Amino acid sequence: MESGYQLGNEPVVALVIILELVFGLFYAWFVDWLKREGRERGYAAFLVVGGNFFTIVLTIPIIGIMGALVILTAFVLTGLPMILVTTYRHTEDARHQRQADRAVIDEFQRDAQMIHQILEKLAHLEQQLNGEDDGHTL
Repeated sequence: MESGYQLGNEPVVALVIILELVFGLFYAWFVDWLKREGRERGYAAFLVVGGNFFTIVLTIPIIGIMGALVILTAFVLTGLPMILVTTYRHTEDARHQRQADRAVIDEFQRDAQMIHQILEKLAHLEQQLNGEDDGHTL
């Protein structure tokens, strides 16, 4: 089986290794920035895919286009279940969070209505105590 690498190709290999390191440093900074901004939640699988994709692309000069396509296909086949599961889990977590948020909002609204009713009753009691009864009873 023939590969894209041939002896005497060491300068290309060295360049690819340097490019991989530079990309790795940049990608680590990018993922860290996403985390600091709170934007990476639920997207870890996609970040892995992005890193793997660029790693494969950068190795094309060494392994050749066919080698890169075979490796890319292998990564797609092994990574797709993870992407589907984590996407589903993230979607479900977000749905549950929205439901929990809605329950808290509904509880606050009920509490606000109850407080409003209590304040109205207190205002009415104050009017009665001050002799300003309007004829309504509690």
